[in-house]
Amino acid sequence: MNKTAQHMLLYSSIFIIIIGISLFLLAVVLALTVFVAIKKYEHYKHRRLSRKHRRRHVVRVKR
Repeated sequence: MNKTAQHMLLYSSIFIIIIGISLFLLAVVLALTVFVAIKKYEHYKHRRLSRKHRRRHVVRVKR
């Protein structure tokens, strides 16, 4: 294998590794975003359902 082919192989492998890391990070960020959105939605839904919780929360804030 000549030098040019070795360099091409090296660059392509580095490029593939960088793309893999980028995709992994993107997937992690998306997963966290979806998880947080679901948690916030569940919390909002729960607060709308129970009025008692809201009243207790207001009292706790006033103290």
